Amino acid sequence: MMIVSMVRDYHTQHAIVNEGGWNIADAVQRSYDVEGMHIGTVAAGRIGLDALRKMKPFDVHLHYFDRHRLPEAVEQELNLTFHESVESMVKVCDVVTINCPLHPETENLFDAEMISKMKKGAYIVNTARGKICNREAIADALKSGQLSGYAGDVWFPQPAPNDHVWRSMPNHGMTPHTSGTSLSAQTRYADGVREILECFFAGTEIRNQYLIVQNGELAGMGATVTVKEQQQADQKKRQNIKSRSNMTDDRSEDLSYENEGMNRSTVTITLKEYDKLREQQKYITDRDLIGCIDKIEELVRALRKHIVRSDFE
Repeated sequence: MMIVSMVRDYHTQHAIVNEGGWNIADAVQRSYDVEGMHIGTVAAGRIGLDALRKMKPFDVHLHYFDRHRLPEAVEQELNLTFHESVESMVKVCDVVTINCPLHPETENLFDAEMISKMKKGAYIVNTARGKICNREAIADALKSGQLSGYAGDVWFPQPAPNDHVWRSMPNHGMTPHTSGTSLSAQTRYADGVREILECFFAGTEIRNQYLIVQNGELAGMGATVTVKEQQQADQKKRQNIKSRSNMTDDRSEDLSYENEGMNRSTVTITLKEYDKLREQQKYITDRDLIGCIDKIEELVRALRKHIVRSDFE
C-alpha cells in the first residue's frame, strides 16, 4: 500500500482535493506507474518475502538482500534477483522496502552515505524500526531530491515528539506505528495467543510459524540463523551497549533497541540457564488458564463485531 501510494503520489493528489483544487497537471507532476520498476527488500524473512509476493502482480522487477539466500524454487517462482550486499541492491532499485530487525549492524544503515548510493529519486518504505534510517539523512535527502519519497510507521523515539523532523519533511507518507494493528490483525493475534496457550498446556505441538526457540535450539522462523551466529550477534550487541554506557545522559535513550524510546537494561543468559529458570517457575493452574482463555474468547467476539469481511465470520 505504501509503495503504490508513494509512487503514484497519492498524498499530494488527496491534499489538492481537500483544498478544493482540480488541476490535473499539478496533481500528477510527481506521479509514476509502479509497473516496470525495480523493487528490493532489505531482508527476505517472513515479512520481506510476503512483501515481494504482494508486489509480483504489479509486473515489477524484484530484488532482495538477505544473510541467507532463499531456495532456488522461490527465486524462480518470483523471478527474484539476489544481492550479496545492501549497497549492490540499492544502486539498481527504484523502491527499497526495509524489513530487517534492528541490531548494531543495521542501526543507521541508511545514513547519508548509503542513501547517496541509491538511484536519484528513489523511494524508501520502512516498516521495520525507525533507527535503521538516520533521521537527519532522510530529511536532507527528501529536501535535495535524492529521495522522491519516504514512508513508514516506525519512528525514533516513539511516540514521536511534535517537533520530530519527519513530521514536516517534504514528500513523506508517515503514520503512527499502526502497520500491524488493524482490527483484522488484532483478531488474528487473539486467535494465535489462544492456540499457543491451548497447545502448550495440552502438551501438543505448536505450529512452526509461532516458534522461536524449542528444546534449547532456535526453531521456526528463527531456525535460519545458527546458534553460533546468534551468539556472535548477541556478543556484538553487548559490546555496543557497554561502549554506549559511557555516553552522557542526553544520549542514554539511544541504548534501547527493540523497545525504542524506553530505557531498560538487557540481561543475556545462556539457553541452559534459561531452561533451569523455566523449570523453577510456577505455572498457572488449570482454573486460571480457563479464565484466561475465556477472556481471549470475549476479546475475539468483540473484535469480530467490528469486522465486516466474511472470511472472519
